[in-house]
Amino acid sequence: MTTTTQPSPFFITDDQATASPYWEARHELADAMRKLNALVVTSDLSESDCQDITREVAALSHRLSARDQYPGIVAWSKAKKFGDMPRINYEVLSIGGRSHPGAPGMKMRREGDDTIGTVTFDGAFEGPPGCVHGGWVAALFDQFMGMVHMVGGNPGMTGGLSVRYVKPTPLYTELTLVGHHEVVSERRTKVTGEMLANGEVTATCEAMFVRAPTAFLMESFGLSAD
Repeated sequence: MTTTTQPSPFFITDDQATASPYWEARHELADAMRKLNALVVTSDLSESDCQDITREVAALSHRLSARDQYPGIVAWSKAKKFGDMPRINYEVLSIGGRSHPGAPGMKMRREGDDTIGTVTFDGAFEGPPGCVHGGWVAALFDQFMGMVHMVGGNPGMTGGLSVRYVKPTPLYTELTLVGHHEVVSERRTKVTGEMLANGEVTATCEAMFVRAPTAFLMESFGLSAD
């Protein structure tokens, strides 16, 4: 595995992601919440079980609601006490966030010119019996491909994304995503990727990204380019 320098103000990978004790604690919380979410889906519960657990979860929600709130990555970044934009992006984005309990927990790293992702979907993400819902496959690709194109150091916006489902993607199996980026023009980057289970391709993706100046993106997010 090759660790690279951070090429974009919005990009970070797991091989660059030395977390503070604060974020390490949030990783543990997110993992616990993911496990809870899966167990709510798969557990045989009585009506009284549901009512008891609902009260406990409601109490936790009330406890959390009393804390300072940061609705969105801009609010997190503006607080200026949790880390820079790459860290916030890495932690709280809805699909790829390491500290986001609703995200499937994808990890990313760099290997030479490739970007590699790994993830295991549990029963909470089921579509066809025993398989990952196609919407989650597409959503994960959207997140992953966006990160791949940032490797070039010129973050931009998705211009189009196409997913081909080759075969069902299994649950409870570590999946590997491999992505490559190719500069097409001064403003456009093509990204291709594939998802594999046990070495077999289950889905492929192709996307086009339109580059934007870093200063423009920072301004769009309400942040300083300094």
